[in-house]
Amino acid sequence: MRGMITIPRLFGMAFIMLLIVNFIVLGPPWHDEWRGKARGLNNYGLALQNQARMEEAKKAYIAAIRKKPGYSHPYINIGTIFEAEKDFEKAKRFYRVAVFLNPRSSAARYNLANCLFYTGHADEAVREFRIVAGLGKDRAAALNNVGYILNHQGKKREAVQAFMQAVAADKNNWEARENLKILARIQS
Repeated sequence: MRGMITIPRLFGMAFIMLLIVNFIVLGPPWHDEWRGKARGLNNYGLALQNQARMEEAKKAYIAAIRKKPGYSHPYINIGTIFEAEKDFEKAKRFYRVAVFLNPRSSAARYNLANCLFYTGHADEAVREFRIVAGLGKDRAAALNNVGYILNHQGKKREAVQAFMQAVAADKNNWEARENLKILARIQS
């Protein structure tokens, strides 16, 4: 099967070997040894990131990933660093792994959608934002972004619908209300 994407092709054999070695050394991924050490390293990375010590934070996140490759949070957090550095391709790679590990992570999908939009993949970004909206968390913000992208693509009608859905999801979403007003003025 030439075109079929397999787990080793998607992540590489090194990643798969790391999973196997960690399973043998630390036990199954649900074991407390994995969770505690990886979470601690991830939290340390967050503290470093909050102090603008980005290179050290990256190292902490990589260490967390090495401790527990199946833990999605460090992938998201290191992705935010690369996104802030405008290295959207690296950020997308980390966000995609986080989405693979936790498909219901609205943070991973939301950040991935932003990077997709920044790199010219608007249709994929809309799809990801719609998934985030379906997850319930960040629904209004995700729908507002859908409207923004659709408006940017010249799809005014669909944009208005997305903005209206964003307002319906959160009556206090001033950004979606403002976007609706702007579109109404332009269409008049």
